[in-house]
Amino acid sequence: MNIGPIASLLSTIPAALAWRYGGVERGTTMDSDFYQTIAGMMLQFLSLITFWPSLSDPQLSIKSRFLIWTLAVFSGLSSLVSVRFIWCYRRRGTL
Repeated sequence: MNIGPIASLLSTIPAALAWRYGGVERGTTMDSDFYQTIAGMMLQFLSLITFWPSLSDPQLSIKSRFLIWTLAVFSGLSSLVSVRFIWCYRRRGTL
């Protein structure tokens, strides 16, 4: 089963919702930026899944593995925090 096309297709759902709610008030779940952030987060997690097979390569050094894990954790946390960030700060009207 290939997860790439499935995740790409699923990420079009929030993108379509963002297009639909383009002019609604800011800082709610009906905000188009909120749905664009969700779509971006879904694609970011797809990219995190694709690096997983590269970790089984025996030729990777310990330093490379450390850098892969560091960047993957930072990327995953940034994706999760971005949803909360866009929701909270858009509600205040500071973004």
